[in-house]
Amino acid sequence: MRVRRCPTRNAVITVVASIATQMTPMLLAHTARTIAQRNAGVSTPYSRALRPSICPCASSVSM
Repeated sequence: MRVRRCPTRNAVITVVASIATQMTPMLLAHTARTIAQRNAGVSTPYSRALRPSICPCASSVSM
């Protein structure tokens, strides 16, 4: 079996793409901040709305 001394072009492309993916953030910092602010505004009212609905269900089951 003969082993190539030079890597194939596909192998080089795969390695370069892999390194670039690990070194480059997926989202820009501005985009990440925007998403975090949007999520903070949505999750707070949603979690407050859930809490009262949990308690009445528990009390109605015990009746």
